[in-house]
Amino acid sequence: SYAAPTILTVGNDTVCDFQTPQEAVDSGNVSMDIRVTNQTNIVTRVVIGDGDDVISLSGGYQNCNDALVGTVDDSNPYTSMEGSGDSALNISKDTDSNYSLNVKGFKLYDGVGGVFVTSELANKSLTVNFDFVDIYNNISSAIQVAGTGAVVTFNNGKIYNNSSFWGGGISCFDSELNLGENVAIYNNVARTGGGIHANNCTVNILAGDNNTLDTLEWGIFNNQALETGGGVHLDESRLIGSGSASHPVSISGNTIADDQFSDQGGGIYMLSGSSVMISNARIDGNTAATAGGALAILHNDVNLQAPFFVIDRDKDGCDYAEICTSLSNNSISGSNRNGSIIVHDGGGFGYVIQAIITGNGSLSSNSLFKLKSGSLLFMFSDLLVSNVSGSNIFDQEDESAIYIQYSTLAISVPKYSSVLTSGFSPSYS
Repeated sequence: SYAAPTILTVGNDTVCDFQTPQEAVDSGNVSMDIRVTNQTNIVTRVVIGDGDDVISLSGGYQNCNDALVGTVDDSNPYTSMEGSGDSALNISKDTDSNYSLNVKGFKLYDGVGGVFVTSELANKSLTVNFDFVDIYNNISSAIQVAGTGAVVTFNNGKIYNNSSFWGGGISCFDSELNLGENVAIYNNVARTGGGIHANNCTVNILAGDNNTLDTLEWGIFNNQALETGGGVHLDESRLIGSGSASHPVSISGNTIADDQFSDQGGGIYMLSGSSVMISNARIDGNTAATAGGALAILHNDVNLQAPFFVIDRDKDGCDYAEICTSLSNNSISGSNRNGSIIVHDGGGFGYVIQAIITGNGSLSSNSLFKLKSGSLLFMFSDLLVSNVSGSNIFDQEDESAIYIQYSTLAISVPKYSSVLTSGFSPSYS
């Protein structure tokens, strides 16, 4: 049977049911809908387990009377939760049941991580939906999600100025992550995966916009990694990006900080067992230190499937043709390096279809595309124009191959400018 929600209010008014969210969580009521006013900052961690029977936690109410009837304060629709040396919010499932929780209207900041979401049982689901939640200035990932059966959906929110070893914005392990269209993950820092680090995860992305690089509002942008994956690091994980007709998925302006490590994959870095399937997207303005300004792929474990990627344009097209789909203005900061756009090493394959490829590279880089050790790249109906390389456009070795068909090349390197109308495997030296 269905239990009607029990509305519980939290705040400083005399009519409020509780003074702290944790008191409400621990009250033992059934199907709790906990509503928290914005009267004061919450400075103690809130811990919610599936056994607590909380179905909703929402903030942004001016007082408890408004909370009771569900009237959000339009002038300040958020309640602040300060981590104060801990995570602001901890959500877990450890009983033999499916559990779902909606979280809305909070700012989570200044903690050791913003939110922890953990699932202990593989055969049961833990679903957490975040809506209008901003998470920032945390030492550790803004969101850490782990455990088979855990699914986090994040909509209408921003994740910024967080730092961590793995995944400055989000770290995902053995789980599923869904990012809606109006999501911004930016200015986060990590050793791997400045924006997102995924290990055995499925990451679905709709987020992005068609603003100029310096005015981006939504997407994964301006994050930094010290080693790999300025925007996204994938290890045995899947990235599925689907831009709409009016907004592309944006992976833009992400960087690798230095050249002390492998320093590859300014936009995306992929290891064995990983895949990227992305359409109606812009992968632009990303920078790596040594290779793969836009995308770096490494097949590092022969016991796993070789990584592969598909970057294409939706069959119905889009309203922003100049950046749909595009690989543009990606580069390598080091000199005498290879793969200003893509480096692919160790095997596996990739497709770039109906893409605009422009403004990439520099005269200090040796190639735009670098393939090694049996890797394959297929390019169909692409436009390559105004890209720059100090030596080769395509560089391949060790039984790798690049097949290009029905594509136009007008590249700003004196030795190479041609129009290709049939498939072939170029090899330049």
